[in-house]
Amino acid sequence: MSRPKEPLNRRRCRNCDEYRPDAMTRHGLCYECRREAQGLKRTEEHHVFGRGRPDIDATTVEMPGNWHRVLGAACERRAKLLKRPGDNPLHQIAAVSIASGEVAAAFAEYARGQIWPDWAAGLADIFAEADRSVADWLLILAAKLEDQLDPDWVEKIDMPQWHL
Repeated sequence: MSRPKEPLNRRRCRNCDEYRPDAMTRHGLCYECRREAQGLKRTEEHHVFGRGRPDIDATTVEMPGNWHRVLGAACERRAKLLKRPGDNPLHQIAAVSIASGEVAAAFAEYARGQIWPDWAAGLADIFAEADRSVADWLLILAAKLEDQLDPDWVEKIDMPQWHL
């Protein structure tokens, strides 16, 4: 197994081997090296399921700053509904599924970069794609329920409350 090659048009951090565009700053340094140069920790708290609601704000993990930037950029590329899913539990579950898929995709990239066995990255890729499919399916289901019942369908069915 060989280390995957990044495209030639990507610039590298002048202090380390980082090359992912979402991890780079305009100073020729990756985000972690830039933080270190500023006297800050190379790690940051990542809000796993985003921000904006008290029940999810506290769910964090400390992670390397470059990975935080990569996952943050993936979050920014999401559809608005998956960034701020509101009160609809199917939208919330879809947002969790998308976040899980983004982590699985990042794990696959990490596994390839560390030259782990192919099965590790392959398995992570399968989970990433499955999570995207789950989210798409749930959003379609939510729209159909709103069309066939009404926007308040959640209150009309006997389901336990969904929570993280």
